[in-house]
Amino acid sequence: MISKLMYLAFILGGVSCGKSDSKNTPAAAGLSAGFGTNCSSCHGSAATGGSAKSLKSYAGSQDAFTSAIRNGASGMPQTFTTSQYSDADLVADYNFLKSAP
Repeated sequence: MISKLMYLAFILGGVSCGKSDSKNTPAAAGLSAGFGTNCSSCHGSAATGGSAKSLKSYAGSQDAFTSAIRNGASGMPQTFTTSQYSDADLVADYNFLKSAP
């Protein structure tokens, strides 16, 4: 009985924390695996928004995009290093988002 209660507490505790395993969230076509791993849990797998704003038709500069990812931006809970989100993925995603309708 105790083990069942501990299991239930573990499962409910994981659900209630509000975090998802973004490593299992594939990015939509056109976006990098880096986006899927690091960004999709908040911005959505297609970058159309979720708990964070949509990034479709991003209006900022590439420097602003890079700075937000590397240094954080207003409301962004985390920053990402080049080992977490490569420069190549970042540039590819920026170019895709700038051209997205």
